[in-house]
Amino acid sequence: MKRTVYFYILIGLSLVATLGRFYQAFLAKVKDLTSQLTGDASVDALLKATSKVVTAQHAFETGFFYRTLVLLMLVSLVVSLIYLIRKDSKALFLYLFYLGLTFIEKVISVINSYSFSRLYTDAAVQASARMGTWISVGVSLVVLVIFLCVLAYANKEPKPSDDSL
Repeated sequence: MKRTVYFYILIGLSLVATLGRFYQAFLAKVKDLTSQLTGDASVDALLKATSKVVTAQHAFETGFFYRTLVLLMLVSLVVSLIYLIRKDSKALFLYLFYLGLTFIEKVISVINSYSFSRLYTDAAVQASARMGTWISVGVSLVVLVIFLCVLAYANKEPKPSDDSL
């Protein structure tokens, strides 16, 4: 664990993202969109469907399973930071555990997006909701790969030099 500056930055960025998840799981309130009806039948139908989706997502994100997942993520990050401060190599494994948990969270979000998108009656809106989830997952996977590459680069062993000539 020679180069830890990279690791501190990765843990800091992950901590910010996990605190956002923590807020969503424990502190966020669901907003009622049906109070903003416009009088136009198609717009009002979309608002009602969106309200159902937001309520279903909020119910999932405040459920026991998701809260447990977020707490595991937060605990693994904090313990990883503690081990990093102590210069212990367990920090790397705990951070890899955290990255695995984020991957699991993204897989669950894809599965849930398909069930939540069925609440929309319009096929185009369903497709755009699913596409938004896939874009989010794609960006998250790119960030995950970047984080793994930074960890691999920062923790690689230096090659011995042949200056003995």
